[in-house]
Amino acid sequence: MSYLLQHGSVFWDSGFISLGYGVAKLIIQSGPGIGADKTINDKMVVGRLQTCDLPIQEGKSSRSHFQIERIGSSFQLKDLGSRNGTNLNDEPVTKARLLSNGDVIQVGETRLVFFLAAPKLDKGDSFAGYEILSAPIPNACGYRFKARQRSLDREVVLETLSPDFTSNKDVSSRFLEMMNTASQFDHPNILEIYEVGTENDIPFASTPPFEGTTLRRAVRSGEISLADALKILVHAADALHHVNNRKAIHGRLSPSSILVTEDDYRIKLVGFGVDPRGRHTDPALPEPEWHAAFCSPEVGRGLDPSIAGDLYSLGAIAYWLVTGHPPYKAETAMEILRLHASPAAVVPTKELMPDIAAMIGRAIDRLLKKSPSERPENSRAAKKLLENALEVSREKPGKISKIHSRPRGIPQISTADLEEELSGEVTRTPNQTTIHKKKTRGPRASAAGPRASARASKGSARGPKSSARASNSATRKKRHESARVREASSERARKQPVSSRVKVTEGISDRLVSPEALDSGRGRRKSGSFMIPLVFIILLYVGSFFVTRILLRLLEAS
Repeated sequence: MSYLLQHGSVFWDSGFISLGYGVAKLIIQSGPGIGADKTINDKMVVGRLQTCDLPIQEGKSSRSHFQIERIGSSFQLKDLGSRNGTNLNDEPVTKARLLSNGDVIQVGETRLVFFLAAPKLDKGDSFAGYEILSAPIPNACGYRFKARQRSLDREVVLETLSPDFTSNKDVSSRFLEMMNTASQFDHPNILEIYEVGTENDIPFASTPPFEGTTLRRAVRSGEISLADALKILVHAADALHHVNNRKAIHGRLSPSSILVTEDDYRIKLVGFGVDPRGRHTDPALPEPEWHAAFCSPEVGRGLDPSIAGDLYSLGAIAYWLVTGHPPYKAETAMEILRLHASPAAVVPTKELMPDIAAMIGRAIDRLLKKSPSERPENSRAAKKLLENALEVSREKPGKISKIHSRPRGIPQISTADLEEELSGEVTRTPNQTTIHKKKTRGPRASAAGPRASARASKGSARGPKSSARASNSATRKKRHESARVREASSERARKQPVSSRVKVTEGISDRLVSPEALDSGRGRRKSGSFMIPLVFIILLYVGSFFVTRILLRLLEAS
């Protein structure tokens, strides 16, 4: 994914993955030594030592902090056991990660940008009737520039393919095909394409500026309300309806292909069709689990994308927005795809978010049906389904998960569990939990023995004042003891690892309650609510009986 290298939000990160570059550089974007850069050959070590390939004067840097190593045609980032850790695009690096063009590596307050293949254009140059107004901003396939179209005197965003890709005819043709497909649509929720062409063997496309970022980054940067989340989904479904009416599909719908403004949540769909560099579910690509998390069961089975698959992907985005988790989480992208393709249903939204309105949960769960025939019949029906859910959210405001703004540990599905689940040898419920019962204490007098009883009787014999003082003291002690027990219980629950509290095979939440507990609670509520009117009816009947008897006697007496 690409990150902004300059202030402003005209450019966005595409969320795609890049491979195949040759020349790579690491540039210090902020912090001590800003502007310094170093070409990466086979391996580069960055740290506080002057003997490192790129020394940095950062107080939180270790002597040898991290390294970047060439793996074939790609580059891999690895933390070298540093004390303060290394962040890649604001996320801690816990294992080796492949790098994409424009990735930001952070050590303390120092930010370094990873560049691949320098562009042929720069600020002030002319290109295909456009005047380049900004320095290049890297994205997955190439670079974006802020430019002015001379013929119409308007400001645009110019996107060009990387020089390393221009010699690859397949990549160039797929890039042009993707842009030409998007240029057919005219909808307020689809990013418009002004022009598509080739200049000096470099494919390019121009689009209007858009003051926003991807949905993935927008959600991660702050919490979003349930109504706003559903508003985004309704706009996305409306855009899909426009696309489907033209006998086309999106094919790669995910939070990275939805641009959104962070003030009023207007959206634009981008990234139609096949990734110019090939299928984005290639396990060799960095962060493939993220892209696989929103694929349809049909794609997981190796079939071509379809309209029904776009609706499933829309449901997966809705599930992620509301619960904070994608439908499946596993160790590899291929395991996630197998889970999508398996007949086992996704954990219902209502189980992960008990407070959410039932209609909203049902709408999301229907989009995530494994069989295409059980999903909405088309994108128009999906839009109507989400509009109804939006109306419910406005009538009864709710909250969505805070996972986006406050990450927490997510249990993952092991390979062994996955094989057992798919083979059908083991049957598991998706939300097995352990319920901790409160410990009850007996009366303190009986536990203390005869001496305490004797002291209590002696105190009662001293008079009413001393008895009252003793009673008040005992009450205070009981309150303190109850508070201490509650604190100890909550502390034990907090310290207990998630794996011991929740056993999950297909869902990921540490907030689940078992169906038995929920059913028993509902049963108690139902029985209690039924007894009140029953007692009222009985009392009314008895009262009317006695009143009738009294009136009859009065009539007889008269």
